[in-house]
Amino acid sequence: LGGIDGRYRFTGNTSMQFNTLYEGHRAADGDKVSKGRSTDIVLRRASEKYYADMSFNDTDKDFDLATGFLRRNGYRSFMAGAERKWYPNSNFIKLFRTAYWGRTARDMYHHMNEYGNLLYVGLDMPRASRLNIEYHKDTEIFDGAEFDTERISAFFESSPVKILSLFLYGERGGLPRYVDEPYQ
Repeated sequence: LGGIDGRYRFTGNTSMQFNTLYEGHRAADGDKVSKGRSTDIVLRRASEKYYADMSFNDTDKDFDLATGFLRRNGYRSFMAGAERKWYPNSNFIKLFRTAYWGRTARDMYHHMNEYGNLLYVGLDMPRASRLNIEYHKDTEIFDGAEFDTERISAFFESSPVKILSLFLYGERGGLPRYVDEPYQ
């Protein structure tokens, strides 16, 4: 296993990060040598009010997951997203954030596409109070089958007094359940 990574800052708030890993392993029978590669490139831009990034990943089917660096091989993905912050002139809402992240990936084993969408809204309020709401709609490929998921979650955190902190979390929907018999 070998690799190279780096980070380059174009300006004070724009940067690029990249890494590539190369791996070679001998098959269990000792005859065949397989080589795999994984590459990531991320471009980011951030300011006080905006954050945006785009990333690309390409991982060969031959990359050996036993190295421990990756959880999945045989896919190619592109992700992009942006966040916008508003600082309203209000005594109740100190900061209002909205964000969207989208992802598309190609499963190279089954030649199927995955999609992911995340919509986020956050409010910061007095007394260290924060409300975050997220909506996820995804399509995931597992063993040649396509699973659609949809989830909404909310998180509230507050410290009304110094000795008391309150945390509330709720979620509806969730992750797919990977079983051989989906109608159990």
